[in-house]
Amino acid sequence: MKLIKKLEIALFASLLALCAVSCASKNKVAPVAEEEDEQTKKEKILYSKDWLKKQNKNVDATFGSIRLRAKKNIGTFNISIVDDLGKTIPCFSTSNEYITTSFYLKSGKRIIKLNEDSCVDSYTRKIEDGMQVLYSIEDLCDVFITFQCICPNPTYKGFDSVKITAHVVNTGKKKADYQLKAVFDTILGETDRHHFYDASGNPVKNEVVYNKKGEPAWFTSKNANASMQFIFAGKGTTPVEMIALANYSTLDTKYWEPDMLSYRAFDTVLSYNNSAVGAIWKSKKIAPDNSADDVFYICTAFGKDEPQGKFLIDEKALKELEAQEKENQNSKVDEKPASTTKPAETPKENPKTDKPEESAVQKPSETVKDHPVQPEEYSKAYIQRLLDRIAELEDSGENVDRAEIDRLNKELDDILKSYRK
Repeated sequence: MKLIKKLEIALFASLLALCAVSCASKNKVAPVAEEEDEQTKKEKILYSKDWLKKQNKNVDATFGSIRLRAKKNIGTFNISIVDDLGKTIPCFSTSNEYITTSFYLKSGKRIIKLNEDSCVDSYTRKIEDGMQVLYSIEDLCDVFITFQCICPNPTYKGFDSVKITAHVVNTGKKKADYQLKAVFDTILGETDRHHFYDASGNPVKNEVVYNKKGEPAWFTSKNANASMQFIFAGKGTTPVEMIALANYSTLDTKYWEPDMLSYRAFDTVLSYNNSAVGAIWKSKKIAPDNSADDVFYICTAFGKDEPQGKFLIDEKALKELEAQEKENQNSKVDEKPASTTKPAETPKENPKTDKPEESAVQKPSETVKDHPVQPEEYSKAYIQRLLDRIAELEDSGENVDRAEIDRLNKELDDILKSYRK
């Protein structure tokens, strides 16, 4: 019996040793798993839905010269440029709570306008470097649109551009095809001689569609106050199937692809001076609980400055800039100490005194009723002030003065009609 007990004890001890070896081997693998978790931690947090109850709020946040706004429950959004005087210049139409700028989803034969369809639940929140809009469609998918503020030019300080990532998660039970489209109701070019300019700086005079490789990598919408680049190629972007520059009514259609006519001007009989950008990304087949991304950029600048999108597209330009900066740094080190004698200062122009007195410039609120509108009376600056005033009133929330908005819109229509005569 004693011999049997000794054998049992020895066998038990052997089993304990094997368990210890097994646990030790598992512990050796654990640090690798923890390292992988650390790398994906930010992404998991970014695309979780834990924030819906506590953080679902309207967004109005400024990062550098970028102002981001979004409306919860409807999922509308806008990007604006903040100039050096603190003035906000919207990039997209501000009418009706930004509803005319939207993402669309196609799955099978189903087409859904994400900020308007009743089957979509919408949520918005501010994040560390921007904002996020979530469109959730039960048993189909979650679409996270993340706006992250960046600066393409490493020598600049502050944010002047936005990286936009559309993250689609299949929440259904079967593998399915998903495709995204976006329509941006642009307004900057509507007070400029031309609505858009291509990557070579040439004006785009008619509606145009690009769906071939080698087409211009970006487009610019601008006026005297600000400019905005759409960047669909280059660093981290995903392939697009089609890009269209057209009248908004051409792109705002129930059909997935717009009916484009290369000879048609941006103005139509039903929609005058209303330009837009449309983009359709390639379709992706996504398995349940898996995801896919589409990425593009919007770069901005105010005044006569140019958006710095070329540093996202042209690696050569970025390398040249880095080499130039390195050379400048080296030259500063080699420079002799400067003289302590203070040079005579050159008088600087005062931008405030160079502008006409505010009282001498007609304001939208001072327009006389039934006053005959003459094109020469209204400069581009005046029209921009009119647009800004309408945007300001639209953003005033529950206290919005609808009567004044209607009056200002009528005045704007009258001005545009006078230019057409």
